[in-house]
Amino acid sequence: MNPTDPQELVFLRTALTELPDYLLSSVLFWPLSGPFTGDLTRLTLGNFLLVLIRLKATETASQYSPELLSIQNQVVQLKNKEPGLWRRKAGQEFHARIQMWKNSLIEMMNDPGQCSAEFRHAVRWRVILELLKEELYPETATADLEVLQHLDDMLRRLCNPGQFLWASDLEASFPSNRFWFLYMNI
Repeated sequence: MNPTDPQELVFLRTALTELPDYLLSSVLFWPLSGPFTGDLTRLTLGNFLLVLIRLKATETASQYSPELLSIQNQVVQLKNKEPGLWRRKAGQEFHARIQMWKNSLIEMMNDPGQCSAEFRHAVRWRVILELLKEELYPETATADLEVLQHLDDMLRRLCNPGQFLWASDLEASFPSNRFWFLYMNI
C-alpha cells in the first residue's frame, strides 16, 4: 500500500462532506463523487477510519496535521451527535466485511499458489474489521464476532509470523498486538 497516495486526503475531504447523508442512507458502499480509483471509490466507515489512520501515520502527515485533526474532531462530533446511526452503519459494514474476509480466506485455502498475493490485498478487509470492532454495539454483533474469531483461527493455521506487510512508516500506527495479521506471511 502506498502511504502517500494523494487520493487519500481528497477522499477524506470528500467523504467528510458526504458522511451525514451516508449515515442516513440505506446504502452501505456509498459511491463518492470524484475521480477516485481502487479501494477509494466507495465511502464506508471502515474505509474512512483506515484512510484517516494511514494519513496520520505517514511522514507527510505533519504538513496536513491541522486539517487531519479538524477532520478527526468533526467525525467525533458526528459520532456523538448520531451514535445510533454510526453504530448501526458500522454493524452493517462489519457483517458485510466478515463475508468478504471469509470468502477471501476460502479462496486462499483453495488456491495456495495465489495465496500470498491475495493475502496482501485482502488483509485490508481484516484491518477494517479490527477498526470497526470499536464502533459496534457489542451485544448485537456477538455472532459476527464469533465468526471473526473462527476466521482468525483459520488464518493462524495458514500463516507464519513475518515482517510488517505495509510500508514501514505505517507500522507504528498498526501495532502487532492488535493488528497481528499485518505481521503474517502465507
